[in-house]
Amino acid sequence: MKAPDDARATLLCTLVAGGTGAPLYLVPSVGSTPLSLVRLARAIAPQRPVRSFAYAGLEDDTAPHRTLESMAAACVEELLAASPEGPYLLGGHCLGGTVALEIALQLEARGRNVARLVVLDSIAPLIEGTHRASVGPDAFGSRAAAAESSFRRAIEEIVSRTIGADAFRRLGALLKLHIEAGVAYRARPLRARTCVLRTAGCGDAVLDGWSSVAPGALSLHDVPGDTFSMLRLPHVETVGRILGRLLVDAVQ
Repeated sequence: MKAPDDARATLLCTLVAGGTGAPLYLVPSVGSTPLSLVRLARAIAPQRPVRSFAYAGLEDDTAPHRTLESMAAACVEELLAASPEGPYLLGGHCLGGTVALEIALQLEARGRNVARLVVLDSIAPLIEGTHRASVGPDAFGSRAAAAESSFRRAIEEIVSRTIGADAFRRLGALLKLHIEAGVAYRARPLRARTCVLRTAGCGDAVLDGWSSVAPGALSLHDVPGDTFSMLRLPHVETVGRILGRLLVDAVQ
């Protein structure tokens, strides 16, 4: 739907309306819509309300956000309008996990309580202020190369599953922008407890760094499938149960 000239299209939508407890706000992977997370939202047990953010410009004519910070800022405004009071539960898949992290950081900067961040096969971003000299050229280059390689593999997979030349052309420019935004992004340490759900294909090079992003409040959880099949049957049922357990004690 085209947005009015003075407003962007709404990014937030509801995946699951029923259930109990605080809603979970999810961010899909780059090149994906909230529909990619419907099975996961429905598989979460016990059931709770689940909402998801879309990417500007993916399915509408609005200009896309050019940085992860601006993507997150737009999500924060809609989140606070929908749920003015926390605590907040946030999550994201693949690069969407990094966007969810930045949403959490912006909420904390506003003095809001983020009870839990859950990321699914998400690469850990570099910390703000990280330079080659501080981590060593080999370590810095390895992390940066792993980030870009991970983003590119995810995008190649998305494109390979895209049907139609129009969809391919529409995704191409947006995904290139999102890759550049993801590689350029630098995070700050997060106070909220962070849970990383990882598949066997998500190697240490991808996950390395989450301990710096969430110092002292990090847990890793192995789940079946790969980055994409974890959201489909039969694996999504297991992922949903694990995710549900991690959320149930987050907000007392």
